[in-house]
Amino acid sequence: FDLIVVIVTLYLFIKPLIKLMRSSLILNHGRATYDQSLINLVVRYANLTTICLVSTFIGLFIFIILDSIIFIIIDNLIVPFSIVVMTKYYRKVYDKLCGCCHGCWLNLCEKIINDSQKKIWM
Repeated sequence: FDLIVVIVTLYLFIKPLIKLMRSSLILNHGRATYDQSLINLVVRYANLTTICLVSTFIGLFIFIILDSIIFIIIDNLIVPFSIVVMTKYYRKVYDKLCGCCHGCWLNLCEKIINDSQKKIWM
């Protein structure tokens, strides 16, 4: 049941962000581009939200299987830290800790953008 809640929450969070990215299409000299700052913001929020949801799921899973609350305590540190890192003041901290994940999310966004551009021009 907890896995279903995590998946539904991720879907309900990421689906509107994808629609927002698709609606941010900018025509620049006859070429379709996207607002890069908006995409970076969406990717940062999606990345940190996913980290929070996955850590909570792992904590609940460990609690159910091992009857140990140690990871729930760790999760209580991860979630507020992720919320703090969502602000623009901690951008350097985010880049150092989540740079690799951010790059993976950007690649996924580029794929989504390219697919939507193909649909627009067809």
